[in-house]
Amino acid sequence: MQFQTAMAGVKKVVDGTPEQLDALGEKVKQLAYELGKTPEQIADIAAQGGQLGIALEKLPDFVKLAGKMSVAFDMIESDAAEATAKIVNVYDLSRRQHQHTGQQHGGKRERNCCGDATNRWYG
Repeated sequence: MQFQTAMAGVKKVVDGTPEQLDALGEKVKQLAYELGKTPEQIADIAAQGGQLGIALEKLPDFVKLAGKMSVAFDMIESDAAEATAKIVNVYDLSRRQHQHTGQQHGGKRERNCCGDATNRWYG
């Protein structure tokens, strides 16, 4: 029940067909497993991304990137999502610049935390 409530929050802020939103819900569950988070936490990241203007087709990669950043920087998921979207939207960073920023601040242990997702997110 909590997951459906969290996804209802996503559906309020993301434009898409019912099929697209159902597919996003399945991707959210998959990313939750991959990132070691709850599906509700990942849905909250997706909702935050939608509120901040991330397009539906880019949300899975955005969610993955913000989820990884929340782990790497020990941040609350919604804060990581907001920071990720603001960095990209406000500063209009390119993929390479954003990856570099993540690598610079992620430290040695998390050096490649953002690489995969930013490659798919931007290109």
